[in-house]
Amino acid sequence: MLAGSPNFNLSEVLEASAPLTKATLNTEPYVSNIARALATMEAVRATLGHVPIKITSMARSAADNREAGGAEHSHHLVGNAVDFYPLRGLTPSEAFDILRQPGALRALKLDELVGYDGHVHISVDLRGRGKVIDKRTAATKPPTAAADVTAVAVAPPGDRAGCAAVVAIGSAAVLIPASLFAMLR
Repeated sequence: MLAGSPNFNLSEVLEASAPLTKATLNTEPYVSNIARALATMEAVRATLGHVPIKITSMARSAADNREAGGAEHSHHLVGNAVDFYPLRGLTPSEAFDILRQPGALRALKLDELVGYDGHVHISVDLRGRGKVIDKRTAATKPPTAAADVTAVAVAPPGDRAGCAAVVAIGSAAVLIPASLFAMLR
């Protein structure tokens, strides 16, 4: 029988799965898939520091999936996927960055993790591939790659005052202490 979980009640599941009815969702494979998805969402919530989470989409009809721009064989069609965002404490982008860490990804046994600008998508298919897809735009993606380094300035030896380099990453500047810079060279 379809049920909620400690932090996600049945009315949230039904709202996130509308217009599918409770009678439809109370059949297999929905019951077992939604139960697994909710158990995973409890673990996701704990991984994110117990922040409150809003589930925006779970099970979808084929028509709703097309309207949402979902994949033809979307895991939403059988209740194996969840779209969500933290209500406070974290942005969706920060939540995605936490969940994509190898330890979190392995512990949660996610099949798929996708980061979007306004929400995070997970798939809890039993394959547990750990596939990570980043669909965030530059506006919400934190600068982390070497390509995001915009400038590096090395201070002359007599002018360092304990600082060997300044690295500009996006709009932020990071001072590299001389001791660390020596190890990096």
